[in-house]
Amino acid sequence: MTEILTNETVKRVAELARLHLSDNEVQFYKSELQKILKAFQDLTQSKSHSGERSDTLFKMISQPEESFSCMQKDTVQNVLHKASFLNQVPDKEGAFVRVPAILSSTT
Repeated sequence: MTEILTNETVKRVAELARLHLSDNEVQFYKSELQKILKAFQDLTQSKSHSGERSDTLFKMISQPEESFSCMQKDTVQNVLHKASFLNQVPDKEGAFVRVPAILSSTT
């Protein structure tokens, strides 16, 4: 298998996840991520018993049956009015709530 990931790619993913990795950790996670990507590659190339490419697993994941849902219906409860909410906010600008920045200019 050719090398899919570079050290720079692993460092960039770690940076996006706000992780600080040592050089040893970069090597470790690079090999672990390559194993995961290889497993997905093997899944996409799997064949059925008849020799045709099997997409059953992917169809099941991407198109679940509509009849089965463990999700609740959305219902409105305990409505908080905008004016009441904004009166409780420590820092606001007009109808907007001001919060600290969470993204740096490098992302």
